[in-house]
Amino acid sequence: MDELNDEQIQALLEKGINPATDLFSAAEQEQVDQYSSLFQTLKNEPQYDLPANFASKVSYRIEFKLKRRSDLKFNLFAALGMAAGLIIAYFLLSIIKVEIGNQFLLTVFKFKWLLLIGTMLLIGTLVIDQKVVKQTIA
Repeated sequence: MDELNDEQIQALLEKGINPATDLFSAAEQEQVDQYSSLFQTLKNEPQYDLPANFASKVSYRIEFKLKRRSDLKFNLFAALGMAAGLIIAYFLLSIIKVEIGNQFLLTVFKFKWLLLIGTMLLIGTLVIDQKVVKQTIA
């Protein structure tokens, strides 16, 4: 018999030839045995035991990640909104009268820590609301 290549060995095994026959040389018999054991291994599918609520766990995690992203965006927009509000107020007051705009700007700089603490308190309240209160409701 000629030297067998991989495709020929696969075709013989798919036809159901017994790999223990005397039709093959020693080297070919070794190749046929290797392919036979490979086919037997591939026929046995691995056993995966997934819990009954696997799909609901996966969908919950996806929803949680999407909700967390939207909550972070909302908190960022809230902080940027406060800063934008102060800037708009300054420009509006400056349009009315420059001294009033400058006075507003000096007042903002004088109470900058109070404004930062107020902003952080607002953001902190939003975070607590999003994490604690909404999780206990759900």
